[in-house]
Amino acid sequence: MYPFKRYMNKLKNYVRNKAKPEGLIAEGYVAEEALTFSSHYFRDVTTKFNRPDRNVDCPPPTCQLQKVIWYVLHNSPEIDTYRAKFKIEFPNKDMKEEFPSWFRKQIRQRHVDNDPGVNKSSELFALACGPSQTPISVNSCVVNGVRFVVHSRDERRTTQNNSICSPGPDGEMYYRQLEQILEFLYLSFKTVLFRVKWFDTSNKGRIQNFVI
Repeated sequence: MYPFKRYMNKLKNYVRNKAKPEGLIAEGYVAEEALTFSSHYFRDVTTKFNRPDRNVDCPPPTCQLQKVIWYVLHNSPEIDTYRAKFKIEFPNKDMKEEFPSWFRKQIRQRHVDNDPGVNKSSELFALACGPSQTPISVNSCVVNGVRFVVHSRDERRTTQNNSICSPGPDGEMYYRQLEQILEFLYLSFKTVLFRVKWFDTSNKGRIQNFVI
């Protein structure tokens, strides 16, 4: 009986004038059927038949994923020798664009040759394979003994713990607000990237970037 009661409640919601309930129910039913039938032909309009599910976890764009791959490789001291070798062999190529694919081929060849230093549990092999396509978004994490919390979690709290301050290469202090924590999974480890909102103390606006 429960589905029947739910449907009766739906029909009763069509009634706006209690003096003529039957006519309003019939009119509302016909209108909904007409709209449902017509919505199948609206290709450029979002309807309940073509909209994505609410819980679909979409991967980041390819350009952002390439930035993540390069950032992790650039900050990995394990591959310093590979970066130096790439600079010697290809001095005129853009390392940010060409190095990840070249590094992947080098590690793949070593793995094919059964090099004991490159197995499926090594960090070099994991770096060459790259991270997972879909990161995990978390509200807080602990890095080097320090807990970081996103801004949306601290909005209604008295104690704020979502701001980050770090010195730059020129010695100037940089201030930012933690907007999102993304956790990327590799084969043998995981890494955390922060999406932050930078604050320009010279009042020139803000920019967004990835930091680790």
